[in-house]
Amino acid sequence: MKGSQPLVPYWVYRTRTFVWRRREIRAGLVSPTVDELKRYNTFVGALQDPPFGVEAQWVFSVPPAPHLPDNLRGGPGFLLNSQRLVRVMQSFGAAAEYFPATLVNRHGRPQTDFDYAVFHLVEGTQPAMDEVESGWTGERATGIPRLVLDLASFEQRPIFVCDHIYVTLIRDDVKRAIQAQGLTGFEFCRPERFSTGRYGLTLEFEET
Repeated sequence: MKGSQPLVPYWVYRTRTFVWRRREIRAGLVSPTVDELKRYNTFVGALQDPPFGVEAQWVFSVPPAPHLPDNLRGGPGFLLNSQRLVRVMQSFGAAAEYFPATLVNRHGRPQTDFDYAVFHLVEGTQPAMDEVESGWTGERATGIPRLVLDLASFEQRPIFVCDHIYVTLIRDDVKRAIQAQGLTGFEFCRPERFSTGRYGLTLEFEET
């Protein structure tokens, strides 16, 4: 084990799809445009591990809705966090970049009721999987019937991406803090119930 910290449980995490009046609500990127982002040689895509290296005013358009989840999908591939959620992530020392974002309506008017930031995880991947117990064959297309973590093999970071299968894992104390504060937009699954590839995608996620 790296260091002497106690071993704690982890959960597989994903962003919950937010639906209002039978329509999926996500934040559409307005500025900078994709073409403008491509001009930065440090920017590859929203899911890259290294910092974006982008200096810009981030603007996203959201359809009408009375409220938004704290963890909000943005396009293409970006993730937006409410300031309440940002404070939680920062309190646990999550390795991430945060960029203030302005949300506007379809007419381009700022929605001042919403205070969000682009969340970019820069933690990178961790070798968290017990490859034997998980049934890992080395082929992503084959997948795994279950995810068994080797908790002694990696640093117990608050949130990171699991190597090989590239799913996000979140530490149990972070999950409990998110739920205690009533933060929304998350789905969690116990690793041993998570499967991929030919074993099918997991449907047993609990929502917040």
